[in-house]
Amino acid sequence: MDANKVLKRGFSLAIYAGIGASLMALTGRPAEPQQTVVENADVLPDTSTRTHKIQTVFVIPMENRNWADIKGSSEAPYINKTLLPMGAYAGNFTNPLHPSLPNYIALEAGSDLGVRADGLPSQYAQATHEHLSEQLYNAGISWRAYVESISGKDCPLTPEGPKDSSGSQEYVPDHFPQIFFKDMTNDNDRNSAYCIQRAELFSRLASDLKNNAIGRYNFIVPNFCDSGHDPCGGNGVSHFDTWLKDNLPTILNSSQYKAGHVLVVILADEARTGDGPTPLILLGAAVKKGYSNDINYSQGSVLRTLQEIFGLSPFLGSAAKSNDFSAMFTTFP
Repeated sequence: MDANKVLKRGFSLAIYAGIGASLMALTGRPAEPQQTVVENADVLPDTSTRTHKIQTVFVIPMENRNWADIKGSSEAPYINKTLLPMGAYAGNFTNPLHPSLPNYIALEAGSDLGVRADGLPSQYAQATHEHLSEQLYNAGISWRAYVESISGKDCPLTPEGPKDSSGSQEYVPDHFPQIFFKDMTNDNDRNSAYCIQRAELFSRLASDLKNNAIGRYNFIVPNFCDSGHDPCGGNGVSHFDTWLKDNLPTILNSSQYKAGHVLVVILADEARTGDGPTPLILLGAAVKKGYSNDINYSQGSVLRTLQEIFGLSPFLGSAAKSNDFSAMFTTFP
């Protein structure tokens, strides 16, 4: 294994002992500790010891949709006929923040942190350590993002990929909230080993599931068109529904999901009109099948639920006063 591969992927104790100082210099932070030697260097280290039923979470955002665009729509047969009967969904999930980036920042920090527009990490980089990915890091809980249409060669701080019919590039950073925090990118360094290790090619998801190389928290970033944006030609709802039909079974058919230890959260980042309600669907063995309610939920509810699943504190921003999703589970967390 070459040095770049070692820096980019997981670490064994032997490797960690030999290059820890070098890694600190490259990333601005120490390597995550490990308790045992890892044979498969692709496995991210995880030192947490919590044993809740839900061990692994996938969050999959879509763009700019109200429930009225999805529920009962002929453009979303997979969501309506397959996912809603097998999962639980929120009927009153509202997103008062606009446009997209403030909502994504709120998923990490419980607040938009003063961000009021879409943009790049170079414009809106956040210095705070009070956000979900940093809490996961400090707790020794592995996390990873699976991102469509990136090169995988560096920290994806700028748009990448070919332009679609609307003139937008396929990957846009404002759908990847973790990279807006300086401690995730070594202060906006494209060569940050910590960022590169976690910004994974989406095409690797299937093999990582097979090899048990996923993180415990996995944030999925569909590209501009697959996330449901309208300007890509055709119907954006249909694009996202088809993308889910083609890709979600990779997770649902995995040994991890079948073992009953996985939660999948599918949500809209914001409403297309007004503040919602917007889609939010939960899938997993611990979820009430075919259940819905009208409890008021928000981005803070997503964050609070994740913090409770992973045992993280203190609650971040609006998570402290938001309803969690416990009503939608048979057992929680």
